[in-house]
Amino acid sequence: MDCALCARPLGTSGRVLGEVRHRGLPFRLWVCVLGCQTPASARATWDGDVAL
Repeated sequence: MDCALCARPLGTSGRVLGEVRHRGLPFRLWVCVLGCQTPASARATWDGDVAL
């Protein structure tokens, strides 16, 4: 599984950013626990809430 923000492999660590639905099926978005390598623009605009 890969991080939803930086696309790095999560391995055995990660946290749930939020849940989304695609074609009626629920999916969880996982992100890095520490040290996510997101672009500066994504860090500046993401406030921790998921607006779906």
